[in-house]
Amino acid sequence: MDRLKYVPVASTFEDMCTVRAKLAWAAHTPPDISFSVSQLAQTTVSKFDKYCLVLANKIIKHLKSDPELALRYPKLDKSTLRILAYTDASFHDNEDLSSQLGYVILLSDATCAVFILSFRSFKSRRVARSSMDAETIAFSDTFDASFSIKYDLESIVGNPIPLLILTDSRPLFDILMCEKYTTEKRLMIDISAARECFNRR
Repeated sequence: MDRLKYVPVASTFEDMCTVRAKLAWAAHTPPDISFSVSQLAQTTVSKFDKYCLVLANKIIKHLKSDPELALRYPKLDKSTLRILAYTDASFHDNEDLSSQLGYVILLSDATCAVFILSFRSFKSRRVARSSMDAETIAFSDTFDASFSIKYDLESIVGNPIPLLILTDSRPLFDILMCEKYTTEKRLMIDISAARECFNRR
């Protein structure tokens, strides 16, 4: 973090791109800057302004404020492992009115000790027409990532590992638990797949 330098206000777009690349590399470790770095990555030449530099400097200041901050990996009980995946979405939160999606995947055991396996904050590649759309897309992407991890871990430890996916979207929860179907035809496959996986535990 010592090599990260603040960006002068008079910096050009090319200067900002250099700092942005360094921050993107740094974002592989601290999950709490993922969203800000993702927002910075969406800046183009036409949208470049002073705010981009202010945002970059805020991220750098945050990283420098606690250089000892790091991910910890405690020893877990192999026989009681479980995967917890938290998913969320921000509908039309980006400047181009696209939705921002995110998830964090944790490995836990019966003692509630946890550590992070994977995390991501990213711009949705699919168009979301409602908050329900955005939450469903985020849920599907989270499931894909967490199920891949579950499959690999089970082959390593030799035991079945339960997977719990948590969402703060009540409409998505209700439609997964009921036999009703959404009127959004584009989401029917995602909803059906999620419901089938839930029914199969």
